[in-house]
Amino acid sequence: MGIVIWFVIGGVLGWMASIVVDDPRQSMAVNVLVGVAGALIGGMLLSPLLGIGDIDNYGLSFPAVLLSLCGALLLLFMTSRIRRARLKTRR
Repeated sequence: MGIVIWFVIGGVLGWMASIVVDDPRQSMAVNVLVGVAGALIGGMLLSPLLGIGDIDNYGLSFPAVLLSLCGALLLLFMTSRIRRARLKTRR
């Protein structure tokens, strides 16, 4: 059941992060998938470092959701910058 929670919450957070990043060249599906990956990274890697529980083990606490959103934002921002750099080198 935990993986379902990661995908649902990560998908919603990915959608929210895509609104913040606002890169029209990326599709909504890519934004949601990158958001899920970012939420997983934020929850699994950053939560032990910061001492905050993740959304799987400790429920939907505000700090856990915020940490997953930060992971999704970070990953979407990085993919957006990488995509822009690739487009510039192709010209």
